[in-house]
Amino acid sequence: MKSPKTASGVRTIALPVELIRVFRHQRVLQAKWRLEKGPAWVGAYDVEGKSWDLVFATQQGKQIMPAYDRKHWKQITGEMGLDMRVHDARHTAATTLLALGVNPRVTMQMMGWSSATMLNRYQHVLEEMERDVAVQVNAALFG
Repeated sequence: MKSPKTASGVRTIALPVELIRVFRHQRVLQAKWRLEKGPAWVGAYDVEGKSWDLVFATQQGKQIMPAYDRKHWKQITGEMGLDMRVHDARHTAATTLLALGVNPRVTMQMMGWSSATMLNRYQHVLEEMERDVAVQVNAALFG
């Protein structure tokens, strides 16, 4: 609940339709909680007293504490047989965009990066990407 590190951190991005549905469902759920809680709905405020209408919040509208969020992240990823930190999801997102062939400038815009060095830090070349290139080179050379 503070300003991003760089100006490129302030951005609007297009979202997949299914994710928009999730956010809309969350908005409906929050409206229900707000009505049910009445005066107990306190909302979220930063240290300067600014009110925030958070997408994901407690049933009282407050900020979800990072420790609580991490605990549930570990539980969910553990159930999937993964050992991941929350921040690892950024690496996964960046690598997914690489695998999809998204233009690096578009990736930088979506991820909120002002420096191309972040591509090297977050995007990881997967073995299957290398195999795909081998198949393409084989087709180009030996048709």
